[in-house]
Amino acid sequence: MNLFSNLEENLILSLLISHHLPDDKLIWHFEKKGLFSIKRAYHIGLDMIIGVSNPCMWSFSVLGKLPSGNPSRSVNEWLISIIPSLDNHKYDLILMLSYAIWAAWNSMLWLGKCDSPNVMVPRTISWWQNFLMVPTGYKWTKPRQGQVKLNINGAWDATHLVGEAITVREGLALAYSRGFQNIIVESDLLQIVQALCSSLLDLSSFISFTHIRRQANEVAHRLAYFSLSSTTPALWFEEPPDIILDVLFEDC
Repeated sequence: MNLFSNLEENLILSLLISHHLPDDKLIWHFEKKGLFSIKRAYHIGLDMIIGVSNPCMWSFSVLGKLPSGNPSRSVNEWLISIIPSLDNHKYDLILMLSYAIWAAWNSMLWLGKCDSPNVMVPRTISWWQNFLMVPTGYKWTKPRQGQVKLNINGAWDATHLVGEAITVREGLALAYSRGFQNIIVESDLLQIVQALCSSLLDLSSFISFTHIRRQANEVAHRLAYFSLSSTTPALWFEEPPDIILDVLFEDC
C-alpha cells in the first residue's frame, strides 16, 4: 500500500537537497527562522484557548463608536478614544478594570479557569471604592502673605540626617541672599525638624520649622534626587525645570 499518491511522490522527489548535507534538527514551524521562543508560544497558546468554546471566556461585540462616528475595532482603540473624556475617578476605575481583565485572562491561560464577569466586576468596583477612601489630603500648601516657604530634602550618599542639615543651611543662606526674612522651613524628615526645634539658637522670631508628610514635599524630593546625577549647582528663579512641572500643577 502506497502512503503517497503519484503526484505527492513527484513533489517530494522534486525537493532540492542541500549539497552540504547538514544534520537534521528540530524546527519550530511557527517562526520563519525555525527558532522556539516563549513569547511566541504564549501567543500560540492564547490563540488555542480563544478557539475553544468555554463558558468562562470573555466575549463581547463592538464596544461602541469612536468620536469620529466609526465603530471601534479593538478594546485598545476604544479605551484610547474615551480616556480624554473621563474624570480622575472614572479613569482610576478603568485602570482597575483593565488590570482585572488582564489577570482573568492570564488565569484562564495558565490555570484553565477564571471568574465570570458577574463576579469580577463587582469585586473590582469594591477595590475602586476602597481606593477612593484612602486619605489623599497630604498636599503642599502655600504660605500666608508675607511668608516664604523653604522645602528641603537631602539626597546624599552620606548620612541622611547630615545631608538634610546641610540642605537647611544652604537653603537659608540662599533665602537670606534673596532678602527673605519670615521663613517657614518644611521637611519630611522628623529627626531634623526635632533637632532644629530643640536648638539653643533662638530663631523663632523669623524662622519656624515644620514636619510635613512625604506627599507634601514631592518637589523638593524630586529635585534632591535630580541633583545626584548633576555635577554642577543649579538655580531657577523665573521658570521651573521640566522635571517638576507635573508636581507643581498638582500642588496648585
